[in-house]
Amino acid sequence: MAATDLITFDELRARLAELDDTRTIAERALETLRTHRKRIGGLEADRDTLLDSSVGVAPDDLESLTPEERHHVYKMLKLRVIVCSDEALEVTEGILRRLCYV
Repeated sequence: MAATDLITFDELRARLAELDDTRTIAERALETLRTHRKRIGGLEADRDTLLDSSVGVAPDDLESLTPEERHHVYKMLKLRVIVCSDEALEVTEGILRRLCYV
């Protein structure tokens, strides 16, 4: 066999054992990533459900909250409003997208 001059059987066994260990570690890491991805998917579904249920909240309901309560709701939604120099409002919804209102 031509390979016998390049590597001994003991070296081959050692390298194969290293590769097997590396494969085992990689498989564990992939399983961890799959678990995380599944968890993130569940959290995103929960977020979407919460947002869908919040759409029906009337503005009067929000106005009945104290400023601290409204601030807490806006903070949970990662809502940020910036008054631009032309007095337009720039609304950044961290969960959704960026909108501009004039």
